[in-house]
Amino acid sequence: MSPSSSSILIVDDHPSSLRLLRDLLAEKGYHTRSVTNGAMALTSVQAGHPDLILLDIDMPDISGFEVCRQLKADEATREIPVIFLSAATEASDKVRAFEVGGEDYVTKPFQVEEVLTRVKHHLALSRLRQQLQHMNQTLEQQVEDRTRELHETNARLRESKEVLSKAEAKFRGLMESALDGMILVNEAGEMMHVNVQAERLFGYKEEELTGQPCEMLIPERFSLHDRLRDAYLADPKQRPMGIGLELFGLRKDGREFPVEISLTPLHTEEGLIVSCVIRDVTERKQAEELLTFQASLLEQVHNGVITIDFDNRITYWNPYAETLYQWKSEDVLGKNIVDLLSPEQLKETALRNIEKLTNEGHWEGEFNVRRKDGSTISAHIINVGLKNANGEPIGFIGISTDITERKQAEEERARLFEEIIAANNRLEQMSYRLVALQEEERRRLARELHDEVGGLLSSLHLAIKMTPASEEAARQHTQMASQLVDSLIEQIRTLSLRLRPHVLDDLGLVPALRWLLKQYRKQTRIEVVFQHEISDDTRFSPELEITAYRIIQEALTNVARHAEVDAVQVLLLREGDRLVIHVIDEGQGFEVEIARARQDSMGLSGMEERSALLGGTLTLDTAPGIGTKVTATLPLD
Repeated sequence: MSPSSSSILIVDDHPSSLRLLRDLLAEKGYHTRSVTNGAMALTSVQAGHPDLILLDIDMPDISGFEVCRQLKADEATREIPVIFLSAATEASDKVRAFEVGGEDYVTKPFQVEEVLTRVKHHLALSRLRQQLQHMNQTLEQQVEDRTRELHETNARLRESKEVLSKAEAKFRGLMESALDGMILVNEAGEMMHVNVQAERLFGYKEEELTGQPCEMLIPERFSLHDRLRDAYLADPKQRPMGIGLELFGLRKDGREFPVEISLTPLHTEEGLIVSCVIRDVTERKQAEELLTFQASLLEQVHNGVITIDFDNRITYWNPYAETLYQWKSEDVLGKNIVDLLSPEQLKETALRNIEKLTNEGHWEGEFNVRRKDGSTISAHIINVGLKNANGEPIGFIGISTDITERKQAEEERARLFEEIIAANNRLEQMSYRLVALQEEERRRLARELHDEVGGLLSSLHLAIKMTPASEEAARQHTQMASQLVDSLIEQIRTLSLRLRPHVLDDLGLVPALRWLLKQYRKQTRIEVVFQHEISDDTRFSPELEITAYRIIQEALTNVARHAEVDAVQVLLLREGDRLVIHVIDEGQGFEVEIARARQDSMGLSGMEERSALLGGTLTLDTAPGIGTKVTATLPLD
């Protein structure tokens, strides 16, 4: 940043000082603006940010300290360096100046050379701070592409606008945290900075490499490297990892090792800096040699055998894979397996499968795979981790089997199964109709018992009563016969109602349940609490009413037989398009599976079958000692 491009704001309420500073700085080529009070200074800064501010402390409206405090509190202006001007020499004023964010303090009357030197110094510091922030951002992007673990650090660096010392510390931490070796090289080919991973790769300490030519890390047989370097510097471009010649590094002990290098040019005001990321690929080379050996063993396998590295690049493709997928081995090696074989609509699924494979070490399943001609086949794929001779992970191996014909057979079986299900559904409908016919027959019998037999017995009862008694014994006999006929009539009526309660047909579900519960109390001495949300005149389909009635009847019978309680609760609720029944007791409960195994099975199967025929469900919540809750949910349609 030259003087001609630097803008300086002068704030002083003394016209003489203001004029002197303005003329002095203008003579040196600086662009100046001048104001005479604090309010004007804040307005001027908002109108256009200067590169530096010369700020008087004692001013009539707002002190220089307050102006500086407001500037430093604003994210947009806090980085502008402020040099205080004051005739005060007390240490407390200087301390306060630095506390509110001032970068320097010049005492009036000031020396010309001192002011110029301090202005030049702080403008240079501001320029270096900006350049360092630019370099940090460039390096953040490069490292972010290589390691997920540094994401949070990179984010903090992008958002950070710390002072020079903090930014430099973060910059160094960023390099030291990289998983690969990193070296910064200037235009002369000299190493400027080396991270700890590079120290480990090459066996040198950073101080041994700083200032040395980068060729000291390259075997002598690559004597043309300096020319290649000059050619790169003439047209610097980002070069990704793995692009270019096969390269080797040279360790301090003289040993060579294969490397891959990515280059990223960083343009700074000090000149071009090249960031070199160096990766030791010894293990990968060894793995490739091992795979070459293994490939010879897999030539005759009648399954597609494919290996990939951790970047999803294909490293092996056996002959049967050529037959299965139609691509030749030489056409696919090095390509991304997801891009090659996954149909567009399944790429996200393929990536999730690879993520699961990476996390768990294996993945097995079926996948539709794209062939070279664009067709797809169904393949059963088994993927497991691939390790080198040292047992270290180097990628994955997958074995593919064409199951297209098997899938077609499965689809045919599924079609036949659906036909069986449909036939079964028809059978259920037939069962449903059979039950309906049974209920109709019961209804007919019930009415005959009630109307015809009951009427006949009632007539007999009257005839007996009207017979004149000639003797005391005959009178007693006639009285006993009358009582028997009364009991018989009552039993026949009760039987009729049990076979098919006519009150259910005539009045509906709720009145029929009231009659049932009244009879139940009378016969069992068990109190029934009946709660319902349905009015007495609400009617449902005959099938639903009789099913609900029979389920409640059977559940209450089970309570009387097994629960050993004095009370039971019956709930009849309407929930949306469902009729919900709860029969609850606090009795001794039972083991459901044991009860199902019994021959009488406590009527459970009957209740379940009735619910299922209407498309409903029946659940039991019970265990020994906690009581029983029977819940039936029946569709209203």
